[in-house]
Amino acid sequence: MKNGLLLILYICFTQYIYAQQPKGFDAGVLFGLNATQIDGDAMGGFNKLGLRGGFYVQRNLNKKMAYRIEMAYSQKGSKRIYDEFGAVGGIWDKAISDYIEVPLLLKYHAYKKIDALGGISTGYIIRKKVENYTYGEASSDFFRKLESSFIIGVSYPVNSKWSVEARYQQSILSVAKSHFPIYSSYTNFMIHKILSFQLIYKLQQS
Repeated sequence: MKNGLLLILYICFTQYIYAQQPKGFDAGVLFGLNATQIDGDAMGGFNKLGLRGGFYVQRNLNKKMAYRIEMAYSQKGSKRIYDEFGAVGGIWDKAISDYIEVPLLLKYHAYKKIDALGGISTGYIIRKKVENYTYGEASSDFFRKLESSFIIGVSYPVNSKWSVEARYQQSILSVAKSHFPIYSSYTNFMIHKILSFQLIYKLQQS
């Protein structure tokens, strides 16, 4: 229900922008790969890979700046690694946390073909799962429904239609509830950290 409402609001917003400010407007799709970790799970490294995809609308403010709003599906979480001695730390083997996100970004033409971008994002969790290969499936109830995060990155246009982007994203507040008894020996403060690499394809420009 909430995801459907977000989609309706997003479509209405993009149609409003296109109707009111047609000049300097463009829209398109984005898809790429996340490398993720969770600070606070007693593991390190961006070991869990996930997909990221969605669509965007962008409005040019001037020759140097533009603002963009996106709606994207983003797979996050963390994954334990093993060496020749067995598991390397960690609370679980894998934590899966998939979100529908709405980032609001400001884009700045920094140098030649390189653009810098930054902003904030709100995400709603639509899938959560914790896997522990010794004890089976553990509780994932500690995940909060909403996540707030900041984003910084760079963008490089390959041609008039395609661009490549690299981003760093991090939760602003803990994604874990204040109390989850199964993992009480560890910290209750957990944040997502994501390295994203994605392709942007421009569908429409005016």
